[in-house]
Amino acid sequence: MRKASPKDDTGAPGTLLDGGAGGAKASDGGAGVGGADAARDSATLTDAPASDTPVSSTGGASGSNVAGGSGGGAAGVGGAGGAPVDACKACERSFCKIAQPTASKLGAYQAFAMCFSSQPWGGSAAACENGIDATSISATGGPAKGTPKADLCQAVLKCARAAPSKCAANDFDSCYCGTVDTLNCFSGGQDKPNGDCVTAIEDAAETDDPVTMGDRLPSACTAAGSAATIIQLCDNFCCRKECLGATDAGPGSTEWCLAPGSAGGGGGGAVGSSAG
Repeated sequence: MRKASPKDDTGAPGTLLDGGAGGAKASDGGAGVGGADAARDSATLTDAPASDTPVSSTGGASGSNVAGGSGGGAAGVGGAGGAPVDACKACERSFCKIAQPTASKLGAYQAFAMCFSSQPWGGSAAACENGIDATSISATGGPAKGTPKADLCQAVLKCARAAPSKCAANDFDSCYCGTVDTLNCFSGGQDKPNGDCVTAIEDAAETDDPVTMGDRLPSACTAAGSAATIIQLCDNFCCRKECLGATDAGPGSTEWCLAPGSAGGGGGGAVGSSAG
């Protein structure tokens, strides 16, 4: 992955910069990395500006199923009626800072809104100076023009998390570049990107040009950049097991993770199981 030092207005660590320049760009998120277990054992960090502190959210109470298997928690992330729990989403809502409600304009905190709502980009307009229309909730260009950005973002998440190469747990750039090194990958040379998620990322970045991709992928203002932000700052740091199926501890920082039971870490009620 392209390495870089942290800044303060990113889409994701190392690679993602809301200003949207390609290649090796400075990260605005600050990024160490930490596995899921480390996130749960660490104290909540307080290095983010006060305005970026996530707002508390509280999950519902556990439900019980009696006759006919009804029940289940009233929840932010647990469902009702014995529906299966999405372990990844539950972990993100409970342990990832960027998954919490917030008024922050930082790109990292806008990634979830981009991916899971029908709202237009709510971050800094300067983050979209790469040919992306921040006011549109659908792609205005590229192979998937007209498709809702939330759908495009979620398609990248789905592909990267399930990729045979395990690129999401190792190096998100390789989900696009594959076996091509990043320098050549984004230069537009003879070696074309061959990663597991080329199509999904091109759709979400609204371009199939590798050079333009180098400008857009680092920006959380794009659907592709928001997906990368979620994977790199949230899944890789705080929910590696639940979201990426990783068994290793991963990189060691928990800067973007919430400690269990801390403010903003509500994950919703538990879901009851069917009985009878």
